[in-house]
Amino acid sequence: MDSTAKKHILIIDDDETMRRLFGSLLDKAGYEVLYAKDGVEGREIARRLHPDLILLDINMPGTDGYKTASSIKKEPSSPAADIPIVFLTNADLPIETISYMKEFG
Repeated sequence: MDSTAKKHILIIDDDETMRRLFGSLLDKAGYEVLYAKDGVEGREIARRLHPDLILLDINMPGTDGYKTASSIKKEPSSPAADIPIVFLTNADLPIETISYMKEFG
C-alpha cells in the first residue's frame, strides 16, 4: 500500500448513532471509513476490502462481536485474518472476557 494512501477503518456496530459518531471523528482525522451494521456484513466487507483496522462492537444482535472476530480471524485462506481488531463496549467486562479478547491480539 502506498504510504500516502488513506488508511481504511471498518466500523462494525448495530447502533447507527455510534457508527456516525466514530466515523465522523475518524474521517476528520484523515481516515477512510467503511461501515457495517452487523457481524455478517462486517465479515464480508473485511474479506472483500481488507481494511487496515476493524472497530467492532461486542454487543450486537445475531452475530455478536466475539463470533464476528472469531470468524474473521479463523478463516485461514482470507487475508482478513491479519487485520487488527479493537473491541468497542461501554460495559464492565469480567477478567475471563478480557483474556478471551486478548487471544485476538
